[in-house]
Amino acid sequence: MKKIALLTLLFIATISSSMAQRLIYGEKAPDIVVRSILMGDAIPKGMPIYLDFFSVKSADNDRQMLSLSNLARAYNKQIYFAIITNDNEEDVVKYFTEYGKTNDVNFSILLDSDGSSFKNFNIKFVPSSILMNKKGNFIWQGKSSDIDERTINQVIQ
Repeated sequence: MKKIALLTLLFIATISSSMAQRLIYGEKAPDIVVRSILMGDAIPKGMPIYLDFFSVKSADNDRQMLSLSNLARAYNKQIYFAIITNDNEEDVVKYFTEYGKTNDVNFSILLDSDGSSFKNFNIKFVPSSILMNKKGNFIWQGKSSDIDERTINQVIQ
């Protein structure tokens, strides 16, 4: 009986993961869904977008924030940078209030409270970042610390 239950669960997991949104290079990116903008600007039209999926509970926050801040400092006139999180709003505000005391917050902070954007972009783990060109097409996915200048130049030229 346990084997049948386990096989059923594996089958359901396989089906649901195969139905998830696939990001295909150069194709239209899924919709970005946010409930509110906690800091910074709204998502602009006609500008490349760099989304950093984030959780206040992640063990990799220091490195993630440093990488994102450096990217935003270098390319902030050419690319819209934002953190998107589905954490509790109070926890996010508290985290970035503390973070902002000693660091630049040179990116927007977007709240996706029901996780729609996480689902749309098939984000299973954080940190994870997405880069889209000014037409809204998917260009890159990875960690902020892994993006290279060649990839960024694809969207700013």
